[in-house]
Amino acid sequence: MFYNNLLSIPVIVTCSLFLEDWSQANIDRNFPPELRSNLMFAILFSGLSSVFISYTSAWCVRVASSTTYSMVGALNKLPIAVSGLVFFDAPITFPSVSVSSVHIQLACIIVLTRLSRLLHLGSFPVSCMHWQK
Repeated sequence: MFYNNLLSIPVIVTCSLFLEDWSQANIDRNFPPELRSNLMFAILFSGLSSVFISYTSAWCVRVASSTTYSMVGALNKLPIAVSGLVFFDAPITFPSVSVSSVHIQLACIIVLTRLSRLLHLGSFPVSCMHWQK
């Protein structure tokens, strides 16, 4: 991740210098002086959060496995779908409810299968360590 981001810096700086309007009027329009410190804090916080998410994702792949990580990535869309049905004005239809319920059932099957395999092997991962029975 570090080297990919490092390689992209010259391209971003070059495109920004030649393609963006760097006049004072444009800077004042996009970053009003009364909100400038708040906007800069938000930009900094967003960038640091992105770096933190990237490193924690790499840690999760290292600790678990790439298959588990991809399943979590697929299953994390379920709460968003359910909250769309509950909190927003999304139409509650038979297909939307049935897809969410099948998704929940598959998530339970995956978790139970993974746990039974780990218990059968005699090791259960906790953080970075494997505890033996």
